[in-house]
Amino acid sequence: MDAPRSLGLYQSRNVLVEWRDLKESPTYATSGGQVLYRLQLLSKLLHVDTPRPPEFRSLGCFGFLFEPQPPRFAFVFALPSTATTAATAESLYDVLCDEASTRPRPSQTSRFKLARHLASSLLHLHATGWLHKGVRSQNILLFGNRTSAAEVSALIEEPFLVSHGYARLAANAAGTEPVTDGSDPHYRHPDLSDEKSRPEYRKQYDIYALGVLLIEIAYWKPLHKLVSSRRSAEQSAKKLREMVISGDLAHWMGCVYSDAVKWCFECQWREESEVEFFENVVKLLETCVV
Repeated sequence: MDAPRSLGLYQSRNVLVEWRDLKESPTYATSGGQVLYRLQLLSKLLHVDTPRPPEFRSLGCFGFLFEPQPPRFAFVFALPSTATTAATAESLYDVLCDEASTRPRPSQTSRFKLARHLASSLLHLHATGWLHKGVRSQNILLFGNRTSAAEVSALIEEPFLVSHGYARLAANAAGTEPVTDGSDPHYRHPDLSDEKSRPEYRKQYDIYALGVLLIEIAYWKPLHKLVSSRRSAEQSAKKLREMVISGDLAHWMGCVYSDAVKWCFECQWREESEVEFFENVVKLLETCVV
């Protein structure tokens, strides 16, 4: 019951249940009704009966649960049609952390497809007016086996962006709150490192986190293996940018992929940036083939 993510049963169907604790939420402490309203809107967007394009890589939602004491909520998601009844959900982070000498590794072709899916999914979420606020390898779920190179390649070609517990409407600045789930701070844009002068969260910060995720995919290593945990957010950002500017990222994944990551890091959000995000990231990644 204490797990933030687990499998369960709902009306005799296998489901994924994702909890979020609200004890530390400043928004819930001052306006619990606003949090519940946000959950209602988001569950409608992600509902199993809400039409969504296949590029919107989200699991279908049956609704949410809420417990007042201690305050917490959970989204209940249907498993994908490709998952077996005994399927277990595994995060991309789990796969990246596998250091076994015999671990099967995915093809470069599959890694390009994974990157395209994640960028396209974020674009579609932003197009609905929502911010995710949790783009990282821990929140990319995969369903299937990975006992062979072919299986792990097929596995990562069907990713799902999950953990919408901190998501909010971009237009509702009053609904913003800091992410306090203990996740790696180096996914956060350097602007968010100062707790006292923390700016309003914006789409630009989701896109920056996507750029970090694309670097993990390129090197096929978790972020903590690429950037020391002792580094500050500014030092981490500098290190990641150096990997792009030096040409090292282009060496592994090509110049087009590197250019897409560079744009994620340099994006300055404006109203027209959604079109620019499509042109400079999603569309570029669609051209990456091997």
